[in-house]
Amino acid sequence: MTLFEAIELDRAGDLPAAASGYEACIIEGRDLPQAMANLMALYFQSTDYGVWSGSGLDLAFVRHAGERLGQLIQDAEQDELRWSEVGFWARYIKWADWGDVFSIEDCREFMRRDPANTEPAFHLYALTGEREADALRLLQPGGGLPTVRESYVSAVVQSAMNVWKGRGVRPDVPMKGQK
Repeated sequence: MTLFEAIELDRAGDLPAAASGYEACIIEGRDLPQAMANLMALYFQSTDYGVWSGSGLDLAFVRHAGERLGQLIQDAEQDELRWSEVGFWARYIKWADWGDVFSIEDCREFMRRDPANTEPAFHLYALTGEREADALRLLQPGGGLPTVRESYVSAVVQSAMNVWKGRGVRPDVPMKGQK
């Protein structure tokens, strides 16, 4: 299966088939960074209770996603992947799901090392309000339905926009009139 076919399955919402397609790309060494980052985001979201219970994903797939995600995160720590989009997703998932430290400076370092990869901007924007223009560009991925990865990034940017524009709540900032 090609990366294009896996992305089409992802966009169509057939997450198990998309995961198989991304896995095939990884095994065959084709389109490795994008296939691996898409697969990590897909597994990350598939293991979220709200996602898998609401989408009717089979529990066996969800368990596999959780186990495989841990392996992919370990693989992302290899030197050649550490500062790539794959390394970014590994660090982000470890921060978001596992509570690991992912400093703002480390996030900036991802963007310095690979200026073509603007995806870390969604995290910087959500935490600091920085890189708004880059983050807003991530709201409109290439045409058609979004992949799980694109959908997640867009949701974070949209939520951050609400916070930074005064329409949302950050748990670390007291609301007006609250001490």
